[in-house]
Amino acid sequence: MTHTQSRILWGTTAMIGLFLIGASIYLGLEKADMLSSILSGLFGLVSSATGIYQMINPNSTVRPPSQSQRSGNNSINIQSGQDLNIGNNNKFGNP
Repeated sequence: MTHTQSRILWGTTAMIGLFLIGASIYLGLEKADMLSSILSGLFGLVSSATGIYQMINPNSTVRPPSQSQRSGNNSINIQSGQDLNIGNNNKFGNP
């Protein structure tokens, strides 16, 4: 999720929360409870349908980036059980 999408999600959630608080003040708690139950059911149905659609649809537009490794003139990339040697005797792992 990108930073912009996160802001949109939090902003929408805050606006819905403020709407429900305003509805509870304007309509009274009992009618606001009924309204929030209906809205919760609708949001649940929409989110369930979206989840099922994403599981069924194999052609997702969001794909993970492909990884590649390129070596220079003086690079030796060896990865074994405990040591990793890269280039000019640089070692990572247990000595």
